[in-house]
Amino acid sequence: MVGASATGGAAVVRGASANEVPVVRGASAGATAVVRLNWGCGSHVAAGWINSDIKGEPGVDLVADVRAGLPLASESCDYAVSVHALPELSYPELQGALEELRRVLKPGGVLRLALPDLRRGIDAYLRGDLDYFQVDPEEVSSAGGRFIVHMLWYGYSRSLFTVDFAEELLRRAGFVEVRECAFGTTASGFEQITELDNRPEESLFVEARRGDGRSEEGAFVQARRGDGRPEKGPSADTRYEPDGDRRSRRAARRGRSGRRSRRYNRAIAQEQGIEQDKEAAVEIVDLTHATPDERLRCHFRVEQDGSTLQLVGWALGSDSPVLCVEVLSRDEVVATTAPTLERPDIAEAFPDLEGAGACGFRLAIEPSGKGQSRLELRATFADGERAPIGELEVRTPERRRKGILRRFG
Repeated sequence: MVGASATGGAAVVRGASANEVPVVRGASAGATAVVRLNWGCGSHVAAGWINSDIKGEPGVDLVADVRAGLPLASESCDYAVSVHALPELSYPELQGALEELRRVLKPGGVLRLALPDLRRGIDAYLRGDLDYFQVDPEEVSSAGGRFIVHMLWYGYSRSLFTVDFAEELLRRAGFVEVRECAFGTTASGFEQITELDNRPEESLFVEARRGDGRSEEGAFVQARRGDGRPEKGPSADTRYEPDGDRRSRRAARRGRSGRRSRRYNRAIAQEQGIEQDKEAAVEIVDLTHATPDERLRCHFRVEQDGSTLQLVGWALGSDSPVLCVEVLSRDEVVATTAPTLERPDIAEAFPDLEGAGACGFRLAIEPSGKGQSRLELRATFADGERAPIGELEVRTPERRRKGILRRFG
């Protein structure tokens, strides 16, 4: 799913460096372009927006899965709009997606959601208004069937929404000034934020602002599925952010709250029983992904079981195979593994890259010692070159023994 851009007729220029907002053609010289994200646009692309979707439809500027992170720098968008895209996520995925959208908004930025209104559908069903439901009567004729198929849209929708539920989710994701809006109207101060509004007869509209009291840097870290297998990985790029921005945000967070925020998706973690608590043997305080480049496509997440951390991900080279994934502490390699696990989802996403079907990795490590330390993940190519995958910062309590970390096979 994806996002937005600037003035009318603008086009995103691919290849901007990681510390830049995507460049927009058409902005006047010296003018500050408003960066607008049209997330989950599908085929409904719009000029002047960063059009983002999980599928590479014509006109989509940014192909990415919000559950794996959007390849946009933090605090890069003035506002974001999503029209009937959030329902395609399941309930445990909703908060993480909203937190990721919050991350890319500038302080004071606004998210506007247009969602199918369950209350309107119930009212239409109760009054017998079958014309309300956009379902072929020759396919589904009963009132209840038309209501259900319409609200779930032939199975594409996985979550249903009312105004109060949408407001609750936004507040839980850290948004403030959450309010319902009418079709075509806004209280945001961004007059053009409503230009993507459609389907007023069946939709509710909610806006929320990103405040400054909570870090947006949290990544959406997926847990394992109920059958123990990894969740399906991203279909394309992972998100990026510059090292300088990460350092400045961490310093700003310490100044504001005295601690760093955790980067777990709370909904997924609670569902799988891996929520960190205050007495956890190891606390994850920061997780970042490296800027993707032409040579390396990669992603990783963390699964925690007490003091043991499972680093799970994939690494795929474009012009040279990735021979191994290494974990470094203080510039010393402390763990390594070959990316040979099967990843049919990555093979589907990158059918032209050799080795995409078996590029997964899993490393189990146990940090020890005391205090806070930073671990680096990097890929080593067959030609001897190396590239970063990401970084993980952990904190261990003083009661644990000294040492760097223990690695399990």
